Amino acid sequence: MSRRYEYISYAAIGVGVGAFLLAVYLGQGSTTVNIWGPGGAPPFLAMLIGSSILAFQWARAKESRLPGWIGLLPPPLSILALLVVIRSGRSPAPRDKP
Repeated sequence: MSRRYEYISYAAIGVGVGAFLLAVYLGQGSTTVNIWGPGGAPPFLAMLIGSSILAFQWARAKESRLPGWIGLLPPPLSILALLVVIRSGRSPAPRDKP
């Protein structure tokens, strides 16, 4: 059964990389610096990239015989950790003090 989840994870990687490359290509026509701006890549590609990341994480967790929800935890938790670091105003890396 783990072979099936391996195929799902490979498909998710392929879809994610393909959507990313398509977003970069279509984003070159954007009128702003942001590739998602007017004339750029459609926002649907951002949702497709995010969905493929979640599908990959889920399939990898299931492949290693863990519950699927464990695979869904790392992406939202990493975003939450980034927001906490940004709100604290401190850098995650130690700075050299003079």
